[in-house]
Amino acid sequence: MLVDEEISQLGPVIEGDKEPGVNSEADDGNKSDKEVDKIVPGTFEVAESEDDEEAETSWMDFVGVAIGQIDSELAVNNPANDSPFFCREEEKIRKVTPENSEWFPFLNKEYLIGSLLVGYLHKLISRDLYHQIRVIFTLNQIKLPRWEALRLMRAQIRTLVNQTIVKQETFFGQPVFGLKASDVIKHDLMNPLVAPHIDFFPEDAHGKNIYKLSQSTKWLKHLASDLRVQMVESRKKHFYIYEPVQLRSSKFTIPIFFFSQQNHLFAKCTTPTFRSNK
Repeated sequence: MLVDEEISQLGPVIEGDKEPGVNSEADDGNKSDKEVDKIVPGTFEVAESEDDEEAETSWMDFVGVAIGQIDSELAVNNPANDSPFFCREEEKIRKVTPENSEWFPFLNKEYLIGSLLVGYLHKLISRDLYHQIRVIFTLNQIKLPRWEALRLMRAQIRTLVNQTIVKQETFFGQPVFGLKASDVIKHDLMNPLVAPHIDFFPEDAHGKNIYKLSQSTKWLKHLASDLRVQMVESRKKHFYIYEPVQLRSSKFTIPIFFFSQQNHLFAKCTTPTFRSNK
């Protein structure tokens, strides 16, 4: 097989530019015998604003903050609570959907407040401290969920987000936790606000106006075959690297590399030479 190092432009492979809910839970929290006179520092980190209007809190803005905290937390198996009331609350948590809760993935506003209070990782507050704060909120007619119900809700959200927590130890034996890189990339690819700004193909800029990694020589010439883009779609057809393609002229060619140039996709190809076995 002879390899043609020239770029065979088969034509563009892809053309064009591409009220808050009311929590009916009874206040059966257990008060701690140990007096706590302050909240754990760093539980809330809200930037101050000089403009009073901008400083007004929008609770819906905290939904993403709370989910991010839960996503970074390890699963904890709490003892099961078999009380009839908890079973009813558990059933509500299991059935929460965007259609029946404007605070989805939280059951209601009180669950969001409770989750922000609990915190995450090394900023988690204790069960006793949470119940003390819960009693204080009750004095202001705000009934926060119990610790057990809140932990169940957080576990369900972790399952929904589907992130893998990776545990490592430092040189001094201290455990540290982080998110799996492949999961982070997967979620970014599914994010409609992020995906349009990601380059999936190397770009041949002919050495001019180089400003991003996808234009580098490494991407254009030195990527291993298993790291290259494996498939492109054009006119409802799929084209793969190292898969022979018959042109309109009845000739065969084999694409070995896909790249972009001026917002169009091209293929670098080799021309096979057929020899008889005789």
